[in-house]
Amino acid sequence: MSGMDKLTNNGDQTTFNGQAPIVLSERDTNGDGWKDTTHIDLTGDGRVDEIQRDTTHNGLVDYIETDSTGDGRFDTIHRDTDSNGIFNMAERDTNGNGVSDVFAQDTTRDGRFDTIGRDTNHDGNVDVTEYDTNGDGHSDLAELDTNHNGSVDMLRNDTNYNGRIDEVVVDINHDGSFDYVAIDSTHDGAVDAQYAQINNEWVELPDPSALI
Repeated sequence: MSGMDKLTNNGDQTTFNGQAPIVLSERDTNGDGWKDTTHIDLTGDGRVDEIQRDTTHNGLVDYIETDSTGDGRFDTIHRDTDSNGIFNMAERDTNGNGVSDVFAQDTTRDGRFDTIGRDTNHDGNVDVTEYDTNGDGHSDLAELDTNHNGSVDMLRNDTNYNGRIDEVVVDINHDGSFDYVAIDSTHDGAVDAQYAQINNEWVELPDPSALI
């Protein structure tokens, strides 16, 4: 899925644009004799671009902060929340305002992010969430809050996992109930059936002509 690089917690340090990482300092923050915080220069400019932490003191790095743009601000965080050696959560500040606006999760703990939430208008609330429901590495279901009121009002589905949206479900009047469906049953990119909820009944609409 796009939007977030995947890191694995296998004891190796990350690389950045082919530059070998340089360890600038290592610290034992709790005095147990084991280093649990490492400051790393990823670009070779002498500045700290990444901080790796072993927050549970079990010998595995489980928290990484990275300055991915080289502007001196840490904009990406990776977390291994269950200390199993695989990073299963991440977040990124894509516009440099100091607030994360992309959030990723590996809900199945298979080493791949399968859920990504985005705050597209940077108001602090996720308004687009993408899911990889079959584990092929591609988003096939998206939930959208198009009017930014905190409720999902559109679903976009790729029901046959071919990379094309073939079903769109919409809550047109934003009352919390979906009342419109457009379907591309032949998977050619054109809507060939659409339905609306009228008087609590689903009614097929004539002559679909819109493109999904």
